[in-house]
This record gives sequence, structure tokens and C-alpha cells, in this order.
Amino acid sequence: MNEKDRVIEALKVGGIVSIRDCLLELEAKGQSIARTESGDPCWEPSPQVQEAIHKALHDGKTHYTAGAGILELREAIIGKVWRENFFFAGVDEVLVTAGAMHALYLASAAVGRRGDKVLVPTPTWTETVDHIVDAGKVPIYYEMKAGTDEPIDLAELRREMGNHGPVAMILNNPHNPTGIVLPLATVATIGNMCKEYGTTLISDEAYEHMIFQGYHRSPAQEHPDKTISIFSCSKTDAMPGLRVGYLVCPMPGVRAKMAALLRKSTNGVNSIGQWGAVVALNTHRDGYLETQVKALGERGRWLYRVLDGHPDFEPAAPQGAFYIWAKLPDGMDSWDATYQLVQAGIGSAPGDVFGPGGKGFIRFSFSCSKGNIERAVKLLGKFRLSV
Repeated sequence: MNEKDRVIEALKVGGIVSIRDCLLELEAKGQSIARTESGDPCWEPSPQVQEAIHKALHDGKTHYTAGAGILELREAIIGKVWRENFFFAGVDEVLVTAGAMHALYLASAAVGRRGDKVLVPTPTWTETVDHIVDAGKVPIYYEMKAGTDEPIDLAELRREMGNHGPVAMILNNPHNPTGIVLPLATVATIGNMCKEYGTTLISDEAYEHMIFQGYHRSPAQEHPDKTISIFSCSKTDAMPGLRVGYLVCPMPGVRAKMAALLRKSTNGVNSIGQWGAVVALNTHRDGYLETQVKALGERGRWLYRVLDGHPDFEPAAPQGAFYIWAKLPDGMDSWDATYQLVQAGIGSAPGDVFGPGGKGFIRFSFSCSKGNIERAVKLLGKFRLSV
């Protein structure tokens, strides 16, 4: 095995974290690095949220909280989903989780039984499938296709539901890694389809506010009785390290299982982060979020224009989240492309880590700073893939 293949295999074992570590090592050696591999917002929580966290720490609110989350936050959540997502929930239907990832883990484990089938998008965020498989369930893939007016083939989705009788369907909108924002009518149709087939809809809405084209719609509007709605403060409120997410589940039996799993896995979420989230949700973000999303969109359009003019990439214009999904030259292995980009100091995520639908694609993130985008633009101007 040559040196290049050895490094690629090492990257595969460690995944995207290893890509980050390679970039940091090159940066430490003085190389110019563009950190376009990770989905970590580059801005900070709003001043009001920071003040609330500092006050909670100063006031000694560092002890155990209620397992489902502090009451003040759960009340803020039911107000937020009514005001922004247009569905009603009772405070007893809310669980505060250690980020949206933890909420997905709980939902995947609690819905159905071992051997049941679950519809999962492809490409998809890696852990989405891992949670399903770890729970002993069987993923059935449906395609998410960027760059088209109909990202999901609804007729094919209906056939999959009829053929497999899935206990659940996972929907991620806006979508990681493709940057798709589903048309409102598509979301409504999927909600009604799940209602028709008795399928629980697990709706991952972590990027609900990261939208540059179209509008966000929560499927709980169509399928209120069997939708588990998952949200996060990681992206919207730039709190990824504080690990505050939340879910709304109207099904008492499923919710009881998730509450038990929450207690056994984390025994609650960090207290000061919860107090920060209370302010984030109750203040409606006070225009701070809109400012950040506007800047985010400008960085995304800038990076997209450069990739769109590059001979080696065929990117889809980002509609939401903060990713650009780009097709590679025919026959190009996504890990090989990632390795070449890393050597040039450019971060990316290989499409293969996102499931079978990612083969032959690569993902760039523009959640990084303007300086990182400037470096990416400069480095991409001199970069060519060796196929």
C-alpha cells in the first residue's frame, strides 16, 4: 500500500474527525487552511444568551435538573413550536436532550421493535443510519436528489411504504448534506402519506432557520398524532458545544421509553445551557439570528460561485442548512478527492460517509468564518483533482 492509500484508509477509519485533525496538523506546520469540512457555526451565541448562561453560573444553577428539562425551558419550547412551527404541544410532551443527535438516538430506539423497517434518506448524516442499525432495525433508503424541483420521488416513496410497511420514516429538512429545502407541498404530502400508512414520522429540523431559498414547514402540522419533532440550539443559536436540543412527542408510550433512555444515557442536560436556551427561545432571537443567517447566505453564494466555475465540481446551489453538495468527475472516489483537497489545505467531507446516495459526491461547509471562505476561494483557484 502506497503512502496515499495508507492515509486515505486512516481517514476512513476516523471519519470526518480525522479530516479535521489532518487539517489542524497542516495548519500547525504553517500551511494556509480552509476549514470547510465541519458544520460548526462560526458565530457566538447572542449577548442575551451569553448573559443568561453567565447569570445561571453566578446564581449557582449548576445542580441536577428535572430529567425532562427545566420547566422554564419546556414552557419556552411549547411557545416556540406554536409560534414558529404552527403546531400545539403540551409541556408534558417535551423532552430536552443533549443536542438533536441525542434526540434522534432516543427516537430511533423507542419507536417500534427490533427487525422493524425504517425509511431513511440517502444521502444522510452518518449517525442517522447508525442509530437505526444499533437499535436492531432495518434501514430502507429513499433518495434525496439535490438540484431538482422534486428532491423526493413521492410515487416511489409511496411504493416503498406499501412494500415494506415501515414503522417509521426519518425526514431531515433542511437537509444535511445536500442543502435541500423541501417544497412545502412535498412536506405536506409526506405527512399525509405517513398518516395514511400509520407510520411514525421522525422529523429532524435542526436546520429549520438556516434557509436561503423556500420556506420551512414542520410535518407535525399534517401528522400531529405520530410525529416526533426534533429541534436544536446548536445551529440556530450557535450552541453546539453546550449540547441543548429538544423533541416534541405526542405518543405517551414512545415518550416514556425515550424518557427512560434519556435518564440512563445522560440523566439530563447541562443546566446552564438550558437557561441560555430559555432566553434564546423567549426573545425570538431579537434579530441576531437573521443577521447571522444573512451573512451565512452570502458566504454560501460566494463559495458556490467558485465551485460552480471549477472544472472538477458540479455543485447544487444551497437552499438551506450550510452545505454545498457537489458531484465529482465520473469514477472519482470521494475519499480520494477528500485526501487531495486536504493535502491542498481545503476541508471537505467525502460523500461516501453519507450512505449509498453519497457515492461520487463531496460536501463543503460554509458555516466557517469569512476568512476561511476567502482561503477556500484562493486555494480552489489553484486546485485541480488528479483523477
